[in-house]
Amino acid sequence: EVEKTVNVVTSVKSGQWFADYYVNNYSAIIAERNKYYSSSYSCAATASTALKMAGYGITQVLITNDVESQLINKGWKKITNMGALLPGDVVFTDKSVSNIPGTYSHVQVFIKYSNSAKTYAYITDNNGNMLNVNLYSGSWPTSVVAYRVP
Repeated sequence: EVEKTVNVVTSVKSGQWFADYYVNNYSAIIAERNKYYSSSYSCAATASTALKMAGYGITQVLITNDVESQLINKGWKKITNMGALLPGDVVFTDKSVSNIPGTYSHVQVFIKYSNSAKTYAYITDNNGNMLNVNLYSGSWPTSVVAYRVP
């Protein structure tokens, strides 16, 4: 009797894949989020719903730090340089204005830089699909951290 060996290749979905998935399925992500959470202003619920739907094994949550904890537990790489962001990075900003002490006030997904100086970028979050933001104004310069697909 001959024993056969089968190699199983597990495909890791890249950050670019996630960025494209988020942009192309934004309406479906929002609809799925709304089935479970009544607040349309929950960035954590939106991000966690997108990550869950995309197959990253993340559960839906309402608090940004819970999203961050899940990414850390899944081995996502921490990024602190805004000039090094890649499509699909999950970005957390501004601990200073959060309603819950010690938590980030916002989470969004980085899509791409919108200028060569890397000072503006397209992001997507609960406020809209493909927003163009200044990375050096508002909440972006304070407490920025991102996580990248391992």
